[in-house]
Amino acid sequence: MNLSALEQAFDAREAGRAGQREALDALLASGLPTRKSELWKYTKAAPLAEFAIAALTDATPAADIDAARARVAQRADTFEGAGRLVFIDGVLDDTLTRLPEGVRLEATRTPVASKGADDALALINAALPGADLALQVDQDVSVNGVLHIVHALAAPSSLGQVRLAVELAPRASLTIAEHFANDGIGAGMHNTVVAVQLAEAATLHLRRLQALSAETLQVTRIEATLADNASLDTVTVDAGGKTVRNDLNVRLEGPGARVDMRGVYLGNDKQHIDNHTRVDHVARDTISREDYRGILRDRSRGVFNGKVFVHKGADGTDAAQSNPNLLLSDHAEIDTKPELEIYADDVKCAHGATVGQIDETSLFYLRSRGIDEATAIQLLTYAFCREVLTGIENDVLRIAAEQLVADQIPDFSALELIA
Repeated sequence: MNLSALEQAFDAREAGRAGQREALDALLASGLPTRKSELWKYTKAAPLAEFAIAALTDATPAADIDAARARVAQRADTFEGAGRLVFIDGVLDDTLTRLPEGVRLEATRTPVASKGADDALALINAALPGADLALQVDQDVSVNGVLHIVHALAAPSSLGQVRLAVELAPRASLTIAEHFANDGIGAGMHNTVVAVQLAEAATLHLRRLQALSAETLQVTRIEATLADNASLDTVTVDAGGKTVRNDLNVRLEGPGARVDMRGVYLGNDKQHIDNHTRVDHVARDTISREDYRGILRDRSRGVFNGKVFVHKGADGTDAAQSNPNLLLSDHAEIDTKPELEIYADDVKCAHGATVGQIDETSLFYLRSRGIDEATAIQLLTYAFCREVLTGIENDVLRIAAEQLVADQIPDFSALELIA
């Protein structure tokens, strides 16, 4: 792809925020990743970049922004909790945003994590217009309830770009639920970068839910750094989108730090869902747990590449990684690659991946209890994901996640059987 169009469009605009030009120059120098890159071997970066660049020259009419604001406002009760942040086409909507006590939101400059071709979408995020904010929680503040972050698109050509730093002071705790939506407007794209900094003994629960339309693109990159005894717990549910790419990179830099990473991805039609994770165990006695589960139908494709890197001196590391998948069509595909790279002694590390179909023994058991075959298959498909979802402590969020999964199972109406 020729990136000169991006440079021309950029130069035609007024000067942007600090660092935009730096990110653009890095992107022009590195170019886009190709299939030769191990991190982009199964996902095409060019269509994602092309849409983002085209959106730079397509201003969304004010009427469409107002309509999107009204749609979010109509569902405001869905996002009740400790507070909410609402982004429409990547711009913070002050009229719908409400912060809980002890939480601050400030304009900032989220640094670009890397300048290589593999990070091209993050560089596009840094170069193009979008929100650039820091969400900060004070020391010893425990925010009760859920802080909802709503990402909405206003038009088929919309690009929502958000750069958000989440910074928790020592012993602070927060639960965030990110919701991605395009409200049936057709094509659009979310491109978000989140930088998480957890100080000593801080705790962040991050839940990310999306059921985007079949034409929508989504790219998310999360970079997290954990200090002593800090804890990060993430759950991601991908139940929509045309092409979805999630990068989650965590550095356990303090002794006793822990990360739990769980995800469910459900593909139908020709959807493409790609999850790339990396956990760096830098300090001693750190723990990571990872469980991503895929259910793929029709001609959909899933990608999972999870790497655990145990640095020299990170003795006492305890890491486990799992990626089971169900293929419910002869044409569905999964490319899975769990990895371990260890440079320390006295560690406990395990990883594994499975690819299969509905277990015949379990199916026979349900049939023997008087459940018809179609319902039995639906129940087993749903139950395959449920273990991941039970880790969501908030009842409202858990039910919302369960419904996202149920909606992806054709004719599924048996939630009451497994409540």
